[in-house]
Amino acid sequence: MVLECAPHHSSSGPAPEEFLVEPQLSESRLSNLESRLAFQDDLLDSLNSIVVLQQQQIGVLQQQVQMLYDQLRSIAPSDLEGEASSPEEERPPHY
Repeated sequence: MVLECAPHHSSSGPAPEEFLVEPQLSESRLSNLESRLAFQDDLLDSLNSIVVLQQQQIGVLQQQVQMLYDQLRSIAPSDLEGEASSPEEERPPHY
């Protein structure tokens, strides 16, 4: 890109002829930037959809974990040990 600057001599801002830019180069650069922006917008939308889906999946998993936790807490300690609830009903260690 060719950029030439003339000395600044007015307080109202630079005149258009003070900055000369090669038109073809700036058009291709602008086209490239527009293309990249469109791609990034599409990527951002895709990633946002994935995040929404994953958040829904996390919610379902949290509900399932809570249900399992509640089921585990509702089991009586004797149910965890099996049928034997007293030392007389336990199997001897050699069985």
